[in-house]
Amino acid sequence: MTIEEAKRILHPDTSAEAIAEINEQNGFDREKGIEKVKEACVVACDAMDKFKWIPCSERLPEEKVSSITMDYCAYPVICNFGDGMVEIRYCYFGRGHWLYGSSEWDSVVTHWLDIYAVPLPKPYTE
Repeated sequence: MTIEEAKRILHPDTSAEAIAEINEQNGFDREKGIEKVKEACVVACDAMDKFKWIPCSERLPEEKVSSITMDYCAYPVICNFGDGMVEIRYCYFGRGHWLYGSSEWDSVVTHWLDIYAVPLPKPYTE
């Protein structure tokens, strides 16, 4: 099941229609309908688990290089500069270090977000 299908089943604006279609496709078998809803819940939970702040002490990202710019890939990170000064920035990760400009920021980056693990949304159209 795709994330889009799961959203359709779980979203209040579309769930009644989606569940009616599931029931129709499965001969109104209640158990099969419940299984589809459970599957949608698992897909949604998996997607939410992938999109969370990861402590650097837990793991670091794999080194990735942009095929277009040949730069290291950037990640949203939480930086703790001390004295209560905490900010969200974008840092590159390469050569085993967090990079901001020409400086290594390993000592200030505490968490990172794996934006490459989550499917990108559909492009904007008017």
